[in-house]
Amino acid sequence: MEILKIKKILEIKSYFLEHFGLEKIKNNKINNDEFNIFAESKKFIKLYKQIITEIIKQKKFDKKTICIQDKPTFRKYIPNAHGTSFHNDYLYGHGKKTYTFWIPLYGLSKLNSVYFLKKKFAKRFDVKKLGAGYSNVLEKKLIKESEIPTLHNNEIITFNSSIIHGSPKNLSGKTRYSFDFRKTC
Repeated sequence: MEILKIKKILEIKSYFLEHFGLEKIKNNKINNDEFNIFAESKKFIKLYKQIITEIIKQKKFDKKTICIQDKPTFRKYIPNAHGTSFHNDYLYGHGKKTYTFWIPLYGLSKLNSVYFLKKKFAKRFDVKKLGAGYSNVLEKKLIKESEIPTLHNNEIITFNSSIIHGSPKNLSGKTRYSFDFRKTC
């Protein structure tokens, strides 16, 4: 897991607030169709491409061979809801050279973030337990062995497909909005 500083993140967060309005965001009134309209707006697409360009430069990816998800995945993580169980993206069929870029838009806190299994525990952990053997007891153990990154307003998280991560129950009382996309090739 790595934290990247990306200049255009502040602009995309501002556009998110401008597009939906603070009251609608705070009161969890954005539906999936509205996210799709937002994602298809000219301004979002322009900012998304600028973020990708900035990432390519920072990470020194080869522009000629890079494959980026055309449309990002938007996520709404409401209070008292469970986000995703701990997993790695490789188990979902993403290749070994796949990287995820995770961008919080609003409402991020330690109580509703993405958790990353600490490397020392991940080395000893049997990934097969993330399938049929998953349970509340296992999740509590994984939470204790995880780290929660602290992000500033202009930062995003990137990680490869082998990193175990999850979004346990949102205990913050706030809805968190984010989007992510993947790089392959």
